[in-house]
Amino acid sequence: MQGEDQMTIYQDMKNAKIKYRSHESDLYVLKTPRSTEIVDSYYFKQNVRTFTNSNDGQIWYNIPFAFDPFWDRKKKKLLVKRGAQGLGGLGKAPNYYDK
Repeated sequence: MQGEDQMTIYQDMKNAKIKYRSHESDLYVLKTPRSTEIVDSYYFKQNVRTFTNSNDGQIWYNIPFAFDPFWDRKKKKLLVKRGAQGLGGLGKAPNYYDK
């Protein structure tokens, strides 16, 4: 699994300047020798599939749940929602001492 000091597969692909796209949380990456190296070292590589892009005829990887910006947006929305409710989204703590 990935530790705090390790990059995600999305970060690895982006740093390698490999062409990518996304749909929701799925990351699509152009299949190249470098992207194949990255996929081969990916902990969840058994979930990665390839497909032929109907627009350009090239082979791409479909890496489910790996598009970090999707999850970053989800986390931000959750934190904003919890912050608005107070106490981490749990609402106001009951005061049992005033009864």
